[in-house]
Amino acid sequence: MIMNKYWWRAYKDVLSCMGKAMLWFLLNMIFVSAPFWIIGILTAFAFNEKTKAIIDEEFSKLLKDCTISFVLCAIIGAIMVDFIFSKAIIGKKLSFIIAWFTFLPLLIVTIPYSFLMCDKSSNNDFHTLMSFQFGMIGYTFIYCTLVKTILFRREVK
Repeated sequence: MIMNKYWWRAYKDVLSCMGKAMLWFLLNMIFVSAPFWIIGILTAFAFNEKTKAIIDEEFSKLLKDCTISFVLCAIIGAIMVDFIFSKAIIGKKLSFIIAWFTFLPLLIVTIPYSFLMCDKSSNNDFHTLMSFQFGMIGYTFIYCTLVKTILFRREVK
């Protein structure tokens, strides 16, 4: 079988929709990370050590409280709401899979956050928390890209 040298044209709409989905995620991440940008700018302009210490403490608090994970859950929820109110007609199996992967992060975030809230006396492993939150960013990126691509693709048709 000889492959057409313009095979990518058949996937042009899908790739375009995937690009829009990735751009959607990137723009959301810029706004999600706004508190971290603000703290970074304040740190750069802090002239005395006491102010820098306060700012560093706030930055660490945001990270240790799993703020990123909760905001990512909100983004995933927003996509689910978009999906529910869209006129996209897809199969029941795909709808179930999307719903399952929407609620999965809530379960995943609840477990470590429960340990954080119940065990305030222990010194939580910062590296583990950061790894967990970066994992959540990856999960959210994949979920957002796939579901938003489906939604954008349905809008094109």
